[in-house]
Amino acid sequence: MGPRASKDTTKNTTPPRTASGTPHVAAGQNHDFFTQYAVTTERSIGELKTTMEGLVKASDKQAEKLDKLTEEFHTAKGAFSAAKWMIGILGGLVLLLISSMLTVMLKHFKLI
Repeated sequence: MGPRASKDTTKNTTPPRTASGTPHVAAGQNHDFFTQYAVTTERSIGELKTTMEGLVKASDKQAEKLDKLTEEFHTAKGAFSAAKWMIGILGGLVLLLISSMLTVMLKHFKLI
């Protein structure tokens, strides 16, 4: 048996010519894209600014509430301190009164 002849023969072909260089884009199409991008970006920035302004206002309100609460706390702290002093003075007076009453009673019953 001799060498077989190949049924599949390959033919050398050249590919079709392709365009070279950068593709040509119409100026109007490119301009519309960038204009739309700029408008969308500007709108997003505007929304962010609005959101930030809202957050700043909310933060300011919270700061005012916190300042008011701090002031009330210090006022209550001062009132509590004054109440402690008043209770201490009244307690001392009550003890002095009880001591005097006991002294009088013990003298009356001749126990001292």
